[in-house]
Amino acid sequence: MMETLEVKEKEAEEKAAVVETKDPVAEEKDPVAEVKGPATETETKDPVAEVKGPATETETKDPVAEVKGPATETETKDPVAEVKGPATETETKDPIQRERSLEEDNQSYFWIKYEGEQKISTENLVPGNQVYKEKLIIKKGVEFRLWDPFRSKLAAAIMNGLENFPFKNKTKVLYLGASTGTTVSHVSDIVGPNGLVFAVEHASRVARDFLDRVATHRSNVMPILQDARKPKEYFSVFGKVDVVYVDIAQPDQTKIAIDNCDMFLKKEGLFFLVIKTRSIDVTKAPKRIVEEEIQKLREKFEILESIDLHPYDKDHAMVIAKYKN
Repeated sequence: MMETLEVKEKEAEEKAAVVETKDPVAEEKDPVAEVKGPATETETKDPVAEVKGPATETETKDPVAEVKGPATETETKDPVAEVKGPATETETKDPIQRERSLEEDNQSYFWIKYEGEQKISTENLVPGNQVYKEKLIIKKGVEFRLWDPFRSKLAAAIMNGLENFPFKNKTKVLYLGASTGTTVSHVSDIVGPNGLVFAVEHASRVARDFLDRVATHRSNVMPILQDARKPKEYFSVFGKVDVVYVDIAQPDQTKIAIDNCDMFLKKEGLFFLVIKTRSIDVTKAPKRIVEEEIQKLREKFEILESIDLHPYDKDHAMVIAKYKN
């Protein structure tokens, strides 16, 4: 029995030894767990975080910001600013440039090709405004009014070779016989905002049209509703004028013109007289009448030109003279 007990005790000790030998195995598994743990952390955290993080930043921030940013600036700012900026400046500066042109440019009238022909025109002082349904033409942002020689004797004289043309920027003009304002409006275009046109008209019917079509729209036109025979009653005229232009249908038109020149025309100023031969004497030849009227002028004027206005006006002539007194 004692031996049996000893044997059992030994077996129990051996089993205990076996249990003790398993503990190191369990301990050997701990390093495996330690190895797997970091490995898992390495696979699931560090590499992914390191790879995906920068990748996401690269895709969503740097390239997009670098590519889209400048593109957006180029499309929405630079081209628009470059295109619209100058356009806006042109629109806002046009009136200033136009005013400078009217004040400083000595070209009084312009030739424009229209319907295959060269037409005379003036730069419109009041863009968009028509006086006698004349054609308006825009060239390089500037509006011109065609000047009809069949409606204006001054334009007819130009078409027939007028050489002396004193109308220019800042010119002061006394205009007798404004009528409805056709020629006055073109003279207004030429003398510009710093010039003046004192326009005398006595007939009330045409004076109303003149006021409505011309004077109310043009600050450089001074309407005078008086009889040209009474220049002392022109209270609106101040100082001497550079040019006197006379287009009145009266038998004594030359005397009326001389009286106005004596009062208002400066020395060596120019005088334009439209001679309407049929208004003076219907029994005489038109050429003879023109010669007789010129003789009346020679005492105080130096005759520069005499122009027949045919075919634009029948039996009309224009005399241009320089005032000597």
